[in-house]
Amino acid sequence: MTTGIDQLPDHLLLAHICPLVHLQDRWHGLARVSKRWRRLTLASVHREKHVDLTWCTGEHELEAATAVLLNRQSQRGKSDRNLSVETSQLQSVALYGPRVTSPLLSHLVKGLGSEQLRHVDVESKQISDTALEQLCRCASLQTLSLHCIKLTDESLITISRSCPKLTKVDLSGCSRVQDDGIIAITANCPKLQKINLTMCRRITDRSIVALAQHASLSLEEITLDRCLKISGPAIRFLMRMQRNLQSFSFARCPKVQGTDFYNLVEMTQNKSSCEIVTLDLSGCAGLDDRGVAALITTNRYTLRSLNLGALQSLGSSTFSAITRCTKLESLNLSLCRTLQNRHLMTIASGCTQLSTLLLQGCVALEDTGLKALAAKATNLQRLSLEFCYNITNEGFVAVVSRCQQL
Repeated sequence: MTTGIDQLPDHLLLAHICPLVHLQDRWHGLARVSKRWRRLTLASVHREKHVDLTWCTGEHELEAATAVLLNRQSQRGKSDRNLSVETSQLQSVALYGPRVTSPLLSHLVKGLGSEQLRHVDVESKQISDTALEQLCRCASLQTLSLHCIKLTDESLITISRSCPKLTKVDLSGCSRVQDDGIIAITANCPKLQKINLTMCRRITDRSIVALAQHASLSLEEITLDRCLKISGPAIRFLMRMQRNLQSFSFARCPKVQGTDFYNLVEMTQNKSSCEIVTLDLSGCAGLDDRGVAALITTNRYTLRSLNLGALQSLGSSTFSAITRCTKLESLNLSLCRTLQNRHLMTIASGCTQLSTLLLQGCVALEDTGLKALAAKATNLQRLSLEFCYNITNEGFVAVVSRCQQL
């Protein structure tokens, strides 16, 4: 005899059925079936580590979801009296949109437990600077992502002083943040490992120097994309000081010049420096062939991912440097119009571990180069050739027949 799902005990539904349903569907579907399913929905959410409320974009939707989430009263059924949401496992929350207000954030932090929260992600153009200071109560916070254009140094300084355990900070898009806020983070967060400052357009070399002088040398990942005021010498200093840096991106930084790195190889020969695994230089119009080659050569033994997209001045020095990166797995040369068949041949010969190669817009490439690539890069899993107008079916056939993992 088949047993109906409603006849199953609560603990089985909670353990095996609820986790299969997306959080939004639990809220809009399961919770509306009956009082029992509403109780199970709430209990299942509190069993998880992370709750994503970014789907709450309708009017009053976020407020309603928050109210349900914080309804922590035990609603025990007849069959499972020990079922309770009093011991919530939630440590992480993500919020989005104009409904994220100071009262809601305060209510959420207090309800979930300020000491219990480890990760907070807020994206909102409307939330005020002072409202974000509610996060100061989360002293155990480890990861903080704030994509809020109204965030300023004043609140960032206050938050950094109250959250010394931060290991990851993402402020991408916080265009009002300036040097004092970043300096406060480096001074007050000794365990900082990852920081994203994409489009923090007001920060200058002062912030970069502060990151370079971060005392614990714990920084592993730094993103500085579209930071309009930072310069090459500050970046060079950062690379020399933070020896544990593994992922570094300063894409589309207009003040960075190739000449800033001409002597980089000589400077690092007798001094320890970082050994970068992932490097993104894309769109830096001031970088030239010699400067890019120096950056690659300095990290040739460790590089696994390299993005040189939209760099228009690359030449033989850069392409020769790439061939010496024997561990390279991902290479982006999109819109590098100077890439010739012979360059692609040498890269394919030296970088035999390549699994991803992006060549869209490399208009000088022809079938000859693609055939050479197919013969050497047999580990390729992804290859992009959009707008490579001189490549014909002959080149594509060679790649498809030799690169079986594509």
